[in-house]
Amino acid sequence: HGPDGNFTKDPLCIRWTGRLVAPGSGAYTLALAHTDHCRLYLDGVPVIDHSTPAPLHLGHFEALTGSVTVDLHAGDIHDLRVEFTKTTDEWFAMIRLCLGPAPRVDATTRMARAVELARSADVAIVFAGLPELYESEGRDRPDWELPGPQAELIRAVAQANPKTVVVLNGGAPMAMPWLGDVPALLWAGYPGQEGGHAIA
Repeated sequence: HGPDGNFTKDPLCIRWTGRLVAPGSGAYTLALAHTDHCRLYLDGVPVIDHSTPAPLHLGHFEALTGSVTVDLHAGDIHDLRVEFTKTTDEWFAMIRLCLGPAPRVDATTRMARAVELARSADVAIVFAGLPELYESEGRDRPDWELPGPQAELIRAVAQANPKTVVVLNGGAPMAMPWLGDVPALLWAGYPGQEGGHAIA
């Protein structure tokens, strides 16, 4: 921190090291969200080397800007190293390292499974929306669309089951070209830890 209590405005480099033990065997995604330039090393091998567009200001970071999927085995210990470089004179800098399971399921298979389940159900409920970090104050989203094949999923499920409810998570407007295909829409916003109970 600088003398005024804020993060220093000077350029800097920081290195974090640690260990990663996978909770189970399978594919995992490692991802970095950050404000400047980041590298991630797994067992000494660079697996992510990513720079954000410059210049960046407070809140102007991309959602999970760099990511890689790796196969890990339960109990194995892996060395992690993250290197962060701040090249601008902004007083704000941010980095987040995320790890999550990444089941390798064919998207076509998943869509077909959703349609099959919807066709045999009394009511189909599709939860859709914007993922964490996709929205932020201080910058604009690239477009109004739902990320990934969510719009296609909603249309396919609604065609399979005329009693389809869509629950949307998000904090800003988004395109809904499928709105006329569904009889019910619940805008859930970002409801917090009791959101499940409230939606139910």
